[in-house]
Amino acid sequence: MANSKTQDSNRLWKIDTSGVISTTPVWIKKIILYPNAAGDSVLFKTWDENSSAKSTKYLQTTTTTANPYIQSTGNFTTTLVAAGDVIKVDYSSTTNNMYTYSVASRDSDNQITVDGYPAITAEASKTYSWRVWTPTEFAYLIADGTEKKAFELDWTASPKNVPNMFVDTLTASAVVYVYLY
Repeated sequence: MANSKTQDSNRLWKIDTSGVISTTPVWIKKIILYPNAAGDSVLFKTWDENSSAKSTKYLQTTTTTANPYIQSTGNFTTTLVAAGDVIKVDYSSTTNNMYTYSVASRDSDNQITVDGYPAITAEASKTYSWRVWTPTEFAYLIADGTEKKAFELDWTASPKNVPNMFVDTLTASAVVYVYLY
């Protein structure tokens, strides 16, 4: 599922699906979850591109389909790419998918499902290089289990800086607002 982020202004993002939100640093003042039902939740994660990549592959023959699949024979073993890992395409022989970021779901050792940012385009048997990072959680909001009311994390006094971010999970029909500093 592709990410749906709308910018109501330069300082407010409305998010209604999972996926990569930003690949550049952001300062966050507040996150508000507007649930559709009691118990709705959202989980935000980030990754550190300055750390060593979990795995790196250079010049692999790869086939992509328009979101959501990347196939590369034997290159997506669970030790190299796990569900929830972030994949960055550093090189593509046609440049179509170069510098895309994706969050992986597990399918098999030859194919993974991704949520690309920007969206992955279809290419057959092209040469790719990519790096993989395991992300860390930085915010989790869950609505009260007995009633449907907004829940927020407020960092207004000391804004939270994250190098990048993605929504790992968001309950269907819930909406999140991210207020930037």
